[in-house]
Amino acid sequence: MESPNVLIIEDDPVTRRVVRAIFEPVGWRVAEAANGDDALQRVAVESFRLIVLDLAMPVLDGYVFLDCLDRTGPAAANIPVVLLTSANLSARDKQRFRGRVALMIEKQSGPNGMHRQLETVARAYLKSES
Repeated sequence: MESPNVLIIEDDPVTRRVVRAIFEPVGWRVAEAANGDDALQRVAVESFRLIVLDLAMPVLDGYVFLDCLDRTGPAAANIPVVLLTSANLSARDKQRFRGRVALMIEKQSGPNGMHRQLETVARAYLKSES
């Protein structure tokens, strides 16, 4: 059985490396995109089991990316999304993501908090593949 594929959409290369280092050791294949536009191009040619999405990015941010992803078709619209954010989300934003985003992780939880949450997600989604 082929390992599941995760797409990390994050403009900060250090954060991308951190997230990659969480997913690869537990058996994920990792693809990366530095912005939402690059990510939409990846989604058009590859299938992903999970997306880890930074909300604030240049070119095409996470808000617009999710809107575009949902219009891409049912396969793309059903990919679970883990949202990484350093912003304090308003109640309106949280409501907007409810039902579309599997988990929201605040970067302010620090590298250890973010790491633990992402590791839990990586293992849980990998287990659901078996």
